[in-house]
Amino acid sequence: MTGIDHESASAVDHAAHWLAGLAEYQLPTDPIAVVRSRFGLTMAQAIEAIAQSKLERNERMVTLNLIQQLSKVERILENRGITPNMADIDALPIFNPLTLRGCAVAIRIALDHLREKEAQQ
Repeated sequence: MTGIDHESASAVDHAAHWLAGLAEYQLPTDPIAVVRSRFGLTMAQAIEAIAQSKLERNERMVTLNLIQQLSKVERILENRGITPNMADIDALPIFNPLTLRGCAVAIRIALDHLREKEAQQ
């Protein structure tokens, strides 16, 4: 990748991150024109930035949804007097509560633990 290619890729990434960070009501009505003028991108680069921003926004929404689900599972466990086996979660090298997989793993472990406790009762 040449220096110019790297700079344009960086500008596309920067534009995508900027767009993804906007609230829904702040999104421009003509995002291509806004991104092109604000970041000096070509039409193709602006389209790429918009596509990347949509992926980033979707991933953020899925992550927030999983964190909310994890919080609900934790409340259910607390209400039933069950302490999740955090050693199981902490022992997993892939567990990071800020990642999609980390949230999914934590929810699965918590639900498995809940099922085990309910089966014992």
